[in-house]
Amino acid sequence: MTSLLSVSLALGLTPILQPTINTPIHAKLAPTTGSLNLLVCDVLDSQNNPVYQWDPASPYTIRMVFKSTGWLTHEAVQKDELKVGQVIKSVQADLLKSDFCADAGTVKLLSNANDPFQIEVLFKNAKWLGPGNNVSWAITYPAAQKPGINGSIPIVATDNSNPTPDAPPMPEAPQEGGDQQSDSVEGWNEFSGDPNEDPGDTAPEAPKPAAAAPNLIIDNYSYGGTSVQAGKTFDLSINFMNTSRALAVENIVMSLETAEGISIANSSNTFYFETLKPRHNITQNITLRATGKGENSSPTIGVNFRYEYIDQNQRMEITRSETIAIPVTQPERFEITEPTLPEMQVGMENVLSFPYVNKGKGTLYNVAVKIEGDVDALQPVQNLGNFESGRSGTIDAIFTTTQEGPTPFKIIVTYEDADGNEKKREFKYEPTVMAMPEPELPPEMMDPMDPQLEEQSSHNWVWIVGVILIVALGGGFWWFKKRKKKTNKVSEAEKENEEIDWFKKEDLEIEQQETKQEAQPAPTPKQETPTSSHDENVEE
Repeated sequence: MTSLLSVSLALGLTPILQPTINTPIHAKLAPTTGSLNLLVCDVLDSQNNPVYQWDPASPYTIRMVFKSTGWLTHEAVQKDELKVGQVIKSVQADLLKSDFCADAGTVKLLSNANDPFQIEVLFKNAKWLGPGNNVSWAITYPAAQKPGINGSIPIVATDNSNPTPDAPPMPEAPQEGGDQQSDSVEGWNEFSGDPNEDPGDTAPEAPKPAAAAPNLIIDNYSYGGTSVQAGKTFDLSINFMNTSRALAVENIVMSLETAEGISIANSSNTFYFETLKPRHNITQNITLRATGKGENSSPTIGVNFRYEYIDQNQRMEITRSETIAIPVTQPERFEITEPTLPEMQVGMENVLSFPYVNKGKGTLYNVAVKIEGDVDALQPVQNLGNFESGRSGTIDAIFTTTQEGPTPFKIIVTYEDADGNEKKREFKYEPTVMAMPEPELPPEMMDPMDPQLEEQSSHNWVWIVGVILIVALGGGFWWFKKRKKKTNKVSEAEKENEEIDWFKKEDLEIEQQETKQEAQPAPTPKQETPTSSHDENVEE
């Protein structure tokens, strides 16, 4: 049987003439709408209660819930708006010109950064313009520069064959004019045409269609933050909902399939729930352990539902699957050893070396070192690149101190982790810088009027005279020793020379005598006489 609201709109009757029915006004959902799934579309009053009867004179709120078929939240929403429950500006929603009008849509984020994109859109002050019952909308992504989507869906009331027990009868339509039609109260049959027409001549009632199958969807889930750390246990909270407004589900079995990097810590992977009423939720907590290795990753978890429902006295069974992702980060183990400050003097170049080692399993990106303070840095900013796992070395900060006394400065090391989060390490110092000692000037450049220099000069003269005396005494003593030694050597030489001269003299006399004898003529022989004999002896 078609809905009462749809028929009323088609015949041009105002919906205010409807009796109250036992299910709220809502939309017949299409399976998909472009890049989004439309999960919920209903009508709320000013107290956020479901509307059972549309009053054209009253404004209502049309509520829609969308979930992406392929995008993650951070791909569609700006970084500063990634907070569940926050009204966001990076996604915009508007009602297009149709059978309804309303204020611009308010978009609220329902998903975490790494989850499938999910939003709630509220079109407030919605009014029916007619003549049809289609609501049309447009959703755009001005920040992400992604293609927008348009959609249209009829707003209807479901199953009017079971009115509430206390529903008042429909007022009879006026008989004159024939411009209005009415609905018979008995059996809620609809008819149209001449008001004098016999109701018995109307067409037979169409068979009642089966109700829409209920869906179990994950409304939201959380794991204690934006990511979990490898090697740690954490609690996963999964909240799932029965989207049906009319049918309950029974014998619900939920099972988890974990990918590499995630494991269930202390329970089975299967959970049972006896029943879930229409539009109700169930939350299940599971303790998991992150076992990620190497770089950061986002292991997935498959959530499978198997459940039953009863419609028109027939039991139906449905299976559904959803996938969620858990970002796992490696613990940061970047160790930097702080050096000991050396003694510093004004104008002296100083080098501070910081030994480092990346003990973590992930890479550190865009490592840089900056020098700030009352010093002159050779390089105020050094970009050192990426530090892979296991890398070690030193970070050198080179600077010159320019002023005497306490000199505050700091060394700042910045880097980014695998998620793009900037980290900073600061090393603050305030050493007392000593003055540079002045070099000694030569005497000719000193000021003779300086009393300090005069005193220093007098002291210098004492030292100079003392040094001269010591040198003179040492020199005199050395000269005396050398002279004495030389005198002894001369005396010995003279003595030797005298001896040599005496022998030379004697030899010379003998040589001269022999030469003289050779030069004289040989003597004539004489008669031997006693006188001659005497002469010979004398000569000898």
